[in-house]
Amino acid sequence: MHTRESGRTMIETLAVIGLMGIMTIGAVTIYTRARTNLLRMESISHINELADDIQTLFSGRSSYDGLTISYLERMGAIKTNKDPFGEEFSVRPVLKASQFSISYQKVSRQNCIYFGSLQWESVTSILINGAQAQLDEMTLQCLDGTINTFTLYFQ
Repeated sequence: MHTRESGRTMIETLAVIGLMGIMTIGAVTIYTRARTNLLRMESISHINELADDIQTLFSGRSSYDGLTISYLERMGAIKTNKDPFGEEFSVRPVLKASQFSISYQKVSRQNCIYFGSLQWESVTSILINGAQAQLDEMTLQCLDGTINTFTLYFQ
């Protein structure tokens, strides 16, 4: 008497596991891209709001003397000196306090290129790793890893 066994074969099981693995990799990739895009949008919003707050706080003054992270914290303009990516940023007056800058350190190469190629409102100049940003040389100016410094200057 011959009995018929039911169930999955090893090949069927491996095929299902393989398909699940491919689907998981796809889902993780999509999640990572979506998270990066969200953090980039939050960073742009953060920079624009911070610049507006600084300009409002100093609107009655003739210069940006006294502009520091601690001053902005005391005035309630910021809660922390961390950007949406979790890295520290700095602000300071420049050009005899007639302008101010917002600098981000430890910026990844991809984010350096992304932020450097944006058309920023009210930004007078952009420095990447201490040099004036050049749109046609952005891929050369932004270095591999998370060692880039990105500085925006406002009036």
